[in-house]
Amino acid sequence: MNRQIKETADRDYIPENYRNPGNSNAAGELSPSTRELLGVLSNIGNQIAA
Repeated sequence: MNRQIKETADRDYIPENYRNPGNSNAAGELSPSTRELLGVLSNIGNQIAA
């Protein structure tokens, strides 16, 4: 019983990208929308830090 719980917990903490080799993002590339969002957040962070 405990082994099953541990295996399930371990599996749940693996990012979907690694669990599903068919995912187009499996190599870790960022989608254009994610890049854009990170750029916006970075700009906001830089303004706060300035």
